[in-house]
Amino acid sequence: MEGIILGVPGVVDVFLRTAFEGYRILQSARELDKEFNDCRYEISVQYQLLRDWVDNRKASSNDPFFKTDQKRHLLIIQTLARIAQLFADIRKLEYEYGIQPVIALGKRQQARSFLRKSFRLSNSSDCSNISALAERSDHDANIDTEKLETIAREFEVAVSSSARLKWAVTDKTKLQALVQRLKELNENLRSLTDGHLVSNMNPRSSFDTFSLPVELPFPRNPDFSGREDILDEIYQEFKPLDGDFERNVCILSGMGGIGKTQIALEYAHRHGRFYKSVFWLGAQDMDAFESSGRLILELIVRHYAKKSSLLQDCYTDISCKLGMPGLVSPSGHLQLDPMQSAWKLVKQWLAEDGNAKWLLLVDNNDDLDAVDLGKLLPTCNQGHVLVTSRRSELAFHGYWITVSVVEPGEGLDLLLKGMKIQDKKLSEDELKLAREIVQKLGNYPLALSHAAAYMRVKRIGFETYLGRLLQDLISTLSEIPKVRLYQRETTFPWELSYRSLSPNAARLLDVCSFLSNEDIPVKFLLGDNELEASPGYDWLSNAEIERALDELVELSLIERRAFESAFDRSLSIHPLVHEWTCERQKIDEKRQNYIQAVFLVASVLKLDNSKRMAKYLTWERRTRGHLFTLERHLSRYFSQVQTYTLDEPAYDAISKIGVVLYYWGYYDVSSRLLNTALAGIMEIVGPEHLLANDIARYIGNVSMKKSESDKALEWYQRALDGYENSLESNHPSILHTVNNMAIIFHQKWEHNKALKWYQRALDGYVNSIGSNHPSTLDTVNNMAVLFRRKGENDKALEWCQRAYDGYRNSLGSDHLATVRTVHNMAMILQQKGENDKALERYQRVLRGYENLLGSDHPSTLDAVNHIANIFHHEGKNNKALEWYQRALDGYENSLGSNHPSTLDTVNNMANVFQEKGESDKALEWYHRALNGYKNLRGSDHPSTLDIIFNIGNALEKQCQYEKALNSFQKAYYGYQKCYRENHRNTLDALERVTRVEKKISEVASSDVSHAA
Repeated sequence: MEGIILGVPGVVDVFLRTAFEGYRILQSARELDKEFNDCRYEISVQYQLLRDWVDNRKASSNDPFFKTDQKRHLLIIQTLARIAQLFADIRKLEYEYGIQPVIALGKRQQARSFLRKSFRLSNSSDCSNISALAERSDHDANIDTEKLETIAREFEVAVSSSARLKWAVTDKTKLQALVQRLKELNENLRSLTDGHLVSNMNPRSSFDTFSLPVELPFPRNPDFSGREDILDEIYQEFKPLDGDFERNVCILSGMGGIGKTQIALEYAHRHGRFYKSVFWLGAQDMDAFESSGRLILELIVRHYAKKSSLLQDCYTDISCKLGMPGLVSPSGHLQLDPMQSAWKLVKQWLAEDGNAKWLLLVDNNDDLDAVDLGKLLPTCNQGHVLVTSRRSELAFHGYWITVSVVEPGEGLDLLLKGMKIQDKKLSEDELKLAREIVQKLGNYPLALSHAAAYMRVKRIGFETYLGRLLQDLISTLSEIPKVRLYQRETTFPWELSYRSLSPNAARLLDVCSFLSNEDIPVKFLLGDNELEASPGYDWLSNAEIERALDELVELSLIERRAFESAFDRSLSIHPLVHEWTCERQKIDEKRQNYIQAVFLVASVLKLDNSKRMAKYLTWERRTRGHLFTLERHLSRYFSQVQTYTLDEPAYDAISKIGVVLYYWGYYDVSSRLLNTALAGIMEIVGPEHLLANDIARYIGNVSMKKSESDKALEWYQRALDGYENSLESNHPSILHTVNNMAIIFHQKWEHNKALKWYQRALDGYVNSIGSNHPSTLDTVNNMAVLFRRKGENDKALEWCQRAYDGYRNSLGSDHLATVRTVHNMAMILQQKGENDKALERYQRVLRGYENLLGSDHPSTLDAVNHIANIFHHEGKNNKALEWYQRALDGYENSLGSNHPSTLDTVNNMANVFQEKGESDKALEWYHRALNGYKNLRGSDHPSTLDIIFNIGNALEKQCQYEKALNSFQKAYYGYQKCYRENHRNTLDALERVTRVEKKISEVASSDVSHAA
């Protein structure tokens, strides 16, 4: 008996999973309408009671009775077997309990053969073995454990296979008998465990770190039909029942609208019980991918909190366990980058030892340039990944399954289920018409689901629908747009549904077609009304929007996402429907609806830095995909300003989107939007208009960020001239421009000129808005940076502290401006040689930037680069190289290979190689940096001279003294022009010249001596 007790816990779990699957069969059975409400309620009650029993059992897993009361344990197993037995025998379900497979009505023997043939059930997996176990006496201890496990697992497969069918209730009285039997067995379980489970419950002892609740973006599709061959192929590839959870990737490939996403969802819902966690990743672009990663991490944090909910500082403990100390707030909110860095932490969690039973669903990976799965998928040797994509290039990532249109019979079933009718209720003539509709729609699942929704909502029959399909649409075939790569016939249901929409619903769908198709915040549609409405673009009221959304959802043209708790209210549109809706509009309609989309998005964006707090930035990050989509449409439909002239409010809204993208570091996209807006404004109201000057100033900002200093000065001067002609001297726009011009002089190392312009801006700010206003503090911080560059560290620290105190008091410690001041303070401390203090602040800055800007933002990469500098100065060369490489990869991806930040990092890596004694490699990296700086800033720029100086050091190490002397002399004469005679760099270069000249002399003397 002892051997049995040790071997059966897994068998008990199999019986339980089987029982729960049986309950799901009952709960989803058809005909559970009003007549069966009492039965439905009692089934739900008994299901929950069994669930509660399981929770108590898990909580009491260390209870002594499991080791000592062996008879009681065997009785529990027998009771569970009896519950499972109720769902095992199709014959009993039919004859005794009045529930039958739908396909088997009147054909029971054929149904059993179908199950065995389709689901590979052996003849030995019938109920006789289960009955034998259930009927054993409680004193019989001679049970074969292996046979017991085999029976239990075959039994689970049988019931799991039954669950693939749809079931129908045919007799209420018989069903009540089944419910009564379930009730008796549940009572037996509770009586067997009273005083043994509940009294010893310990909520924390049963906590499973890796067992998370399933939260998918869309619910299970009750109308899903067919695709059993594909679902079985996925199942056979993954083999979750066999406990095979080694890393396995399966790709579903096929055209859009073919049903790939629905297959993935059905697999997750059908077989999710085999996994401890199931996650969903949207992969249409990186914003969607990284947002999904954040949702997963939030779910993991909430799960961990269940164990620690009664403990103080539980989220501090959780953040440490997840490898992100300090990045979960006391209230449980994430305080990190909502996208990429979140996914990185999720990957670490997926790779933990013992965490093998997870399923990752990666949906819509169609743009392989935007989302590179090879770099993003977990590399650990565990877990299952199911990918949906239109792209055949993904084949090398894993097992490949091609998804095509459904078979005609499956298409018919899908159509009928979507209409909520059964084929047994249809005449042969009606079935013939339904089959013709399936054939006309090319067996495309998406088209069939929309056709079903239309007929159900409009309450029309097959003949009427077919008539509209043939007469109204095919007669006007040339007017219907064809979506790329797809047959025009597949768009017929969309056209019929669209034509039936109310004007408000149609307009709402048209406007949404100019946004990204995924994660459309309802807040976009409701708007904030911060922009002045343009004539002719009056928007819908909130009540009208809600009614229109209900109409669109009912016709399956828009879907509400299930992530509302994390995402707020959010919508999605199938990519093909989204593209088709846009293509079907005439050019004038596109113009009007595009501008409305721009207004709606711009109305919820904030440009005032004092309002761009962490919570808002987390939300704004979600909008970036929509901003990019709007920019693409602008260049596609409105590239010629003279042809498609917009109005002033429209260009104002476009410029606002460009400014937000500038804030996020997307300088090229921002530049295109801003230049388009400026050209339009100049066309309408002329170059002297205030908005034209504002846009010119922002274009100058973009140029400054791209290190195009001369261009930036030109734009700033243009804006300043315009402002001074129409505004007071202390107007904020003038002072902002003056401050920015000071920054440019600062970057050009014209320190005296920069200080003069900074002082002008500071005086104006203090007089007009006060010394504690964020704009005033920006200038104070900039002056601190200037003093640091001049080597006046004490003065720099004083000004930096003044800026920090002001920011913290007015904006808070987590505001971006405050974080940037801490960054400046860290650089000053590093320059003073206080590396420990500097490193602590850099790490704080890095967390702040990742939280507010993202891990790929240039400011974040600057912090990474500075941390590498600290490690370098402390002699930790390998660690320094690791951090420099991280910064370099980021700079090259976001800024390009010739950006100053990229070149600075190249120079820094060369310095490390030099420190390691690898002079050849150091020279190679120095020359790479030197070529870049000469092209970018010229031969006399201080940064170029620094590289030349470093090359001299490397050459000196190699005893190439003549070449080294040449480099040091170039650096010395250059520093003399840039700095004063007693500047540290100038003196260092002079010392090197003197030293190398002495070495050359010594070598020459030695050569003469040898010759003598």
